[in-house]
Amino acid sequence: MPPVARFDGAATMWAKSLEDLHAIFSDPKYNRIVVPDEEKFLKRSEAVPIVGWDEVKFVKEDMSRETE
Repeated sequence: MPPVARFDGAATMWAKSLEDLHAIFSDPKYNRIVVPDEEKFLKRSEAVPIVGWDEVKFVKEDMSRETE
C-alpha cells in the first residue's frame, strides 16, 4: 500500500505563541547554525508547516450518582 502522506517524517515544536516561533526561525543564530544542519537531512524547500494548538478541557463528573 502506498504511504498516506507525501512525506516520511515530522517535527513537533511547542511555543507559547506564533510570534515566539517567528522569533526563533528569524533569529540569525538559528539560521547560521541550525539551517545548515537541517539541510543535511531534509529538503527545506519542500517542508510544509502545520500549525495547531491544544485546548485543555475538563468535564465535571456528576458525583450525585453512584456506580456499581
